[in-house]
Amino acid sequence: MNRPGFPSPTLHVAFAGQRVAVKSHVRQLLAALSAHFRHFHGCNASTPVGTIGVHATGTGYEVCINGVTTLTDTSLTAIACHVKYEVTVRLIEAVPALLWLHASAVSCNDRAVVFLGPRGAGKSTLAALLVERGSTYMCDDIVPLNLTLHTVLPFPETPMQRSKVNHELCPCHVDQLDKTEVALPEDAVCRAAWVVTIMVLPTYILSSKTILTPCSPDAATTAIDILQ
Repeated sequence: MNRPGFPSPTLHVAFAGQRVAVKSHVRQLLAALSAHFRHFHGCNASTPVGTIGVHATGTGYEVCINGVTTLTDTSLTAIACHVKYEVTVRLIEAVPALLWLHASAVSCNDRAVVFLGPRGAGKSTLAALLVERGSTYMCDDIVPLNLTLHTVLPFPETPMQRSKVNHELCPCHVDQLDKTEVALPEDAVCRAAWVVTIMVLPTYILSSKTILTPCSPDAATTAIDILQ
């Protein structure tokens, strides 16, 4: 519920010296966003690169970004997904010097391991399994890469895993699977940038054995070009 005359509670999401401010009196929304971005630490940037406001209306909710309405909807879930996306887009646009990949990443022995692939390939699952075995979490779904230093910067959105199924799915049905958040303790989250030493291009095949096959540099470069 909106409260005229009272300042809106604000969530700040910070990355690489930039921040986005989300303002809203909708408590359930701020709670969901705070959980999703809980591992992003604050910064000293004085002016946010974007300000997102969410207001309750008589029939639903309205999202305004820098004063411009971008979405009205009756579903708070849809509003939350939209705001998460817009926060991420503004942080990406604020740091254009980085290469942003559709990938996941963990750190192991002070080195970064990156998993690249399309939706449903198993990137998030592999990252979560490695964290369970002692690696630290860096990124899920979006990986910022410093091409000059060959390092991955942590972009620690709360990781999401798709529901497991016991049959093959065509790629067009992968997005229809429900996603659930993977709770991580604070000490399982990496806070430093690390040099990339391994890039893995996973392929998911139901009931198959796990096989690690070397990939030529040319094939890896082509894959990265496609996934940018």
